[in-house]
Amino acid sequence: MEWSPQKEGDGYPDSSFGAFAEGVITIPEVKVEEGKTTSGVVVELKKGGVLAGVVSDSETGKPLAGAILLLARDDDPRLSVSTRADIKGRFQLDLPAKPFNIRISQPGYATWENGQLAPNTKGPPLVIEAGSRHELIVVLKKMPE
Repeated sequence: MEWSPQKEGDGYPDSSFGAFAEGVITIPEVKVEEGKTTSGVVVELKKGGVLAGVVSDSETGKPLAGAILLLARDDDPRLSVSTRADIKGRFQLDLPAKPFNIRISQPGYATWENGQLAPNTKGPPLVIEAGSRHELIVVLKKMPE
């Protein structure tokens, strides 16, 4: 039986992603076998906050299905997670209370980064406190052809 240190959906970030882990270089593995006791394992889960939002086209207001979200830790940008908006342009993630840089892109559109559209300088990183919810409404502008 394989186990992953997560409880996503109840406000706990998925710590199997390095960007969401707390002070861990590698994710430890624990082997649990039916009928046997596994001891000496400490599992620490910390609640995070919820980042939710919608991505849409600036001209039509229509949702941008499949828009790419890249979340990178401000303290170590190598620790990042990428996901996509759903068919309605919506996304939702449980994040640890750490500063994250958020980049949202879609082919043919200007990239949005921390509240600013390219080529503007990106805004400051976003921190979502544990137990809170932050809603983003991201409007992307088509780039000239």
